[in-house]
Amino acid sequence: MVNATKKPTDKMIGKLVGVNPETLNHYHRLLQHHKRKGFPEAEAKTMAFQQMRKLKAENKAAEEAEARAEEEIAIQLEEKQKKVKKKQVRRSKAERVHLGRFQQESAPGAEVVAWVAKYAMAEGVQPEDCICPVAWNLLRMVQKDEGFAKQFWLDYVKGATKSNAEVVIERYRDSGLPAQEIIDTLQQVNKKLLMETES
Repeated sequence: MVNATKKPTDKMIGKLVGVNPETLNHYHRLLQHHKRKGFPEAEAKTMAFQQMRKLKAENKAAEEAEARAEEEIAIQLEEKQKKVKKKQVRRSKAERVHLGRFQQESAPGAEVVAWVAKYAMAEGVQPEDCICPVAWNLLRMVQKDEGFAKQFWLDYVKGATKSNAEVVIERYRDSGLPAQEIIDTLQQVNKKLLMETES
């Protein structure tokens, strides 16, 4: 039996249930269930009211827990982004090179491309070995970014004349670098492009 002192008023029931059709229907289903069980109207109302109040409290607790979890995830994500940004800044600072270390301030575009093509597969290349800052930046992008490197070689082969390609290939061979596979590929692509141009 439910304690009669906890009997809810219509105002209390209305405040708890509200105007949401789904909530109202749920309350009435509980009420009818208890009435079918043989409970008097007043007692059935009290039982349905208490069940709805418990359900509402559980839903509220679940929503609060979910909100806390989402907030925690957002905080963790923000902290992670901050760490990544700091790491990128530190890496950027570490990779900066003083302009005085390069052989010259600038160089013709063709020389830059040829130099990068020559040293693309080399290890231990230093700014002092580089003809200019632009060539250094291009070399590092070719070595670090696979997608950029692929586009570089495609553009290089398309834009190079047969003589220029041969000069760079000879430089590769003279250097003794493990780049023969790339050289062979460049030669094949270059021959194909020349054949397409002549046809």
